[in-house]
Amino acid sequence: MEPAELAERTIDLMAEAMNHANVGVANEWVSKLLRIVAGQLSLAGRSGDLEAFRDRPGDRARRMSLVAALVEQLIKDEAFCGEIRALIGSIARATGGTGVHVHTYSADRGSVVNTGSGNVSILNKKVHIGGVAVPVGVLIAGGVAIVALGGWGVSAIGGGASSLSGASTCSEWLAADPASEASILKKLYLDASKPQYAADPFIVQNGQYFCGQNPKVKLDQIVAARP
Repeated sequence: MEPAELAERTIDLMAEAMNHANVGVANEWVSKLLRIVAGQLSLAGRSGDLEAFRDRPGDRARRMSLVAALVEQLIKDEAFCGEIRALIGSIARATGGTGVHVHTYSADRGSVVNTGSGNVSILNKKVHIGGVAVPVGVLIAGGVAIVALGGWGVSAIGGGASSLSGASTCSEWLAADPASEASILKKLYLDASKPQYAADPFIVQNGQYFCGQNPKVKLDQIVAARP
């Protein structure tokens, strides 16, 4: 599969996550896909393209901008490309098909219209976090709810708020609730005079991207590693 086609399929899955997803077996794979894409684009300074698409997933211009950003990363980063390719394959196997819909665009409202088959299995429920209704993909496994915050990232809600600091490890941070995850990262970035990262709308997802690969690393080290 060429990078352009891979990008299109990835974005179709994102659109499904925001519009008409159904409960099914592919939730784990799609959640991981969303997290990895958010982290990669954040590192590349292209979070704005993803955020714009999230706000209006049916807007063709915003979609094309996100396609271009994804294609660039898929070509430049072989590891990222391989990971996305593997996840798309896993989703296709889990859904017994291509794992994507074919979409048309509604220019007046920016909505996505389903015109194809092969439903993507993603939850499209909403939960209220801090009084805000959030579109989420929820996977209940062993009493842990995994939610896609803002429709994109993934975080586990298993316990109460943790007392986190720069000396906390990534594994400790990942076990905290989403509000605590965001709060400590914002504080650490501000303390390190890196306000641009504190203001990142994907601050939690980006942290999960780093910490998922480095569970023993301390949060101070994660913050220091960013320029």
